[in-house]
Amino acid sequence: MDERTDLLSTNGSSEPGEKDGAGRLERRADELRDSLREVVGELEERRHAVGRKFGQVALAGAAVAATSLVGAAIWAAVRRRPRGVERLAARWVARREPAAATGPSVVRRLLGVAVEAAVAVASRELASRALARQAAWFESDEGPLRGGES
Repeated sequence: MDERTDLLSTNGSSEPGEKDGAGRLERRADELRDSLREVVGELEERRHAVGRKFGQVALAGAAVAATSLVGAAIWAAVRRRPRGVERLAARWVARREPAAATGPSVVRRLLGVAVEAAVAVASRELASRALARQAAWFESDEGPLRGGES
């Protein structure tokens, strides 16, 4: 019973009527809340910093995927077989000129190769830039493993 009365007794604190145990507990709870707010704020800042960095990598990946899809669509359009009226015209030309039925023209083939090469170079450049920035950030003093935000 001494413990119970000890918690409820006053010790002449500055506030009249403040209980020793209750006041101590409230102050301790306030200190813990403040400390927890600081920790949560710091974690939130780190989460945003990492999100910004990995967002760039995700954006570069999306750009690579988009350029690959465009390149595939162009390749498919160049490689597709003639249909309908185009097929009839191709047959007619093939009977008239056997050399014309060999496939796409040289200019069309070169255009397809040039577009494929441009898409490949652009995709590689975007990916290498994003990965180089990411690697530099991780190795710097501001990286997530060293506790800094960027």
